[in-house]
Amino acid sequence: LAAHFRLHLHQMDVQTTFLHGSLKNEDLYMEQPPYFISPQEQHKVCRLLKSLYGLKQSSRVWYQRFSNFLQALGYAPL
Repeated sequence: LAAHFRLHLHQMDVQTTFLHGSLKNEDLYMEQPPYFISPQEQHKVCRLLKSLYGLKQSSRVWYQRFSNFLQALGYAPL
């Protein structure tokens, strides 16, 4: 379609985009990964500061960050 109308096409890679979301407003914890359990601290859990791919919150955090960026450029939500 872009070639037919002689439009410029830009492409971006979004496979790692979920890894850049900050979880500032939420406290999320996970168990220690099996290969990373410290013998002295087996009972502790990990607090997440950044979103992980597969979390329910990841897409919402990414969308909020993207929406804020577009609004800073002057775009308005519909």
